[in-house]
Amino acid sequence: MGCVHHYELQRPPSEAEWASITKDVRKILGASPVRIVGGSGETNSVPEISEDRIVFNGLEDSGYETFALLRDVEGFGFCKTGFSEIKKYDLIVKATLIAAYDRAPGCFRITSDGFDFEWMGARAFASEVLDRKLTLPPLVEANATMKPEYRTGKLYERARDAYFAARYKGGAGPDLWRYGNYLGEGGS
Repeated sequence: MGCVHHYELQRPPSEAEWASITKDVRKILGASPVRIVGGSGETNSVPEISEDRIVFNGLEDSGYETFALLRDVEGFGFCKTGFSEIKKYDLIVKATLIAAYDRAPGCFRITSDGFDFEWMGARAFASEVLDRKLTLPPLVEANATMKPEYRTGKLYERARDAYFAARYKGGAGPDLWRYGNYLGEGGS
């Protein structure tokens, strides 16, 4: 099980947009709290960041499914990121998608089966690493995978409250909000 993030190419990014995306991704991977390697997840592999693709995974058990963002291949991609230690890999996948959306508006339709509040830590991380304020992609922010009555109802509130209670138990609260406890400070 794990969280699945979906991305669909709406239009290919221009050369300038793609160059900005790859520059941002290099910074994100460089600041990663987990070792990022090539798509195989093996020790001696390296992430691929080229003029037509971005492909990476976490090292061995710190990764999950390979993340692959292709510049000019129409279609639908997804990456399941898992839970627990793998949440650090989830942080990097989400931060990459947020940066791609920011640098190339209208190019990628990004959705997730996770809740919108679960993306806030990745947004804070990417904003800090890239030294600019980033926003969530609209369909993540609206959590379009859920019926509107669920987003505002008791189920959504209970899920949100349980998420934050698990992250911030012991009174750590807002201090951990910066990265949604991806870096392992306090909480679980």
